[in-house]
Amino acid sequence: MKKLMGIWALCAVSGALGACSSSTQPSTPMTTEDAVSVSALSQGEDGSDETATDATEDASSMDQDCSLGSIRKQVIAKFDTNGDGKLDASELAAIGADSELTLGKVHRLLKRAHVMREHRVAYLHWLYDANGDGKLDATESMQLQADLEQRCQNRKTELLTKFDANHDGMLDAAEWKAAALDLAKRFAARKAELLAKFDTNGDGKLDVLERFEARQAVRDRMEAKLDALKKEYDTNHDGKLDADELRSLRDYLKSRVRGEQFLMP
Repeated sequence: MKKLMGIWALCAVSGALGACSSSTQPSTPMTTEDAVSVSALSQGEDGSDETATDATEDASSMDQDCSLGSIRKQVIAKFDTNGDGKLDASELAAIGADSELTLGKVHRLLKRAHVMREHRVAYLHWLYDANGDGKLDATESMQLQADLEQRCQNRKTELLTKFDANHDGMLDAAEWKAAALDLAKRFAARKAELLAKFDTNGDGKLDVLERFEARQAVRDRMEAKLDALKKEYDTNHDGKLDADELRSLRDYLKSRVRGEQFLMP
């Protein structure tokens, strides 16, 4: 069961615990560090661990440097529209949004996709808010950053295990190319799978409404996995998670943030 839970499902888990429900909004506006943290979670993924439709859009990156400093530069470069080297409130608000479609049902669906990104931020805040004061203090932020850096290292270890053909402890240019091609292959397979299921008009892409249907299907699957996960951690079988059970669940979820699943066979 645990090996099946992807990053997308983590937000669903926290939603069931009250931290990421459809009615919950982040307690504070998104910050640059929030955007960096969310980006770090998806670094090098094949599209299947985020929302259902990521694999139909831009391909995931396969960067040699997956450190938070490098990811921070990427996030700022992508969303810093005024070129001042930082993200202001309007640029942060634009992350995950689509400014081209703004009316009716389409706008509501796009807004929901944007809120999903905000919910991932709320999820991380919930997970690392050890003292329960509703925000991350310096110590809690450092723990989150440390776990995301560990995720980077575990991802590099996974890549070395799979692609270090000459066993010299590093990836040369040819080996990095092989890793990138492998990611592209998995990404393309995921895209083909999604198109086969949800491209109802046969135009070779998912429009906004088709992406919504894809997300809804994944949400249904995640709900089933969530029920199984909750039962697994409800060790006294009383139908709810007490403090100790919730602590155990949080420990497991943090292991996912650290990328320990990358080291599994």
